[in-house]
Amino acid sequence: RIIKSYETGRLDPRADLGPEIYVPTTLANLPKSIVHLILASVKRLPAILYHLAPHLLVLILFTMAAIQNGGLALGDKENHTLALHLPQTLYFSGTTLALTPIWFLFSARDLLRGLCNSGVLTVCAAALSATAIAVAMIFKGTIVHPFLLADNRHFTFYIWRRLLNGFRGYGRYLAAPVYVVSLVSMCAQLAKSTVFRSLLRQVLLFGAIAAVLTPSPLFEFRYFITPFFLMYVHYKPASVVEGLAQLTFSLCVNAGVLWIFLYK
Repeated sequence: RIIKSYETGRLDPRADLGPEIYVPTTLANLPKSIVHLILASVKRLPAILYHLAPHLLVLILFTMAAIQNGGLALGDKENHTLALHLPQTLYFSGTTLALTPIWFLFSARDLLRGLCNSGVLTVCAAALSATAIAVAMIFKGTIVHPFLLADNRHFTFYIWRRLLNGFRGYGRYLAAPVYVVSLVSMCAQLAKSTVFRSLLRQVLLFGAIAAVLTPSPLFEFRYFITPFFLMYVHYKPASVVEGLAQLTFSLCVNAGVLWIFLYK
């Protein structure tokens, strides 16, 4: 209800958000909108806790189990410790682009039109800034887990060895623009959905995804399953052709993975 009041630009008396409401349609007012949302959430904290009570029960039980277990991992705790692995969100964006190239291909024209309307200088400055942030995340936050170097049963072993750690170690930095393009493509697709149409909701979604992925030091596709399908269920193809093309591509990927698993 609080977020909905921001998006409509109308003050909902039941939400009691205060007199100043910002509609987060641009990056310029997005930071202020987030601040106002946080303040409004604090003001409505009792009501929020009431609605989140079932989820808080799960959180309490999870915390008790983690304390009793002596950690989050079951089994090999030494190789499954928590760490701040910033590039995980970048790996997720690149994986999403690799699995859903039809999204990007069919929305490329609209993306280019929207970028041109924003101004060449603005787009270039935003692209360079985003790429610089991605490079900094890769430079400061890359963690090379021992399993990533030793376990050749996983696709990530070969992706790291031949691509990300290839080109004399610069492959991971060369992939930064790809990550940025993928994030822009995902935002464009989410903007077509009903739930994540607003920029504020997209920021909250990616923040939640980052909070889930960054504590894991291991680059592994299974960690991306939940956030990927959360994105995928909100994918709305613009035409039947686009939907069939994405479906065909996904079936081919699944068939290829099964063939490798059975015969390689």
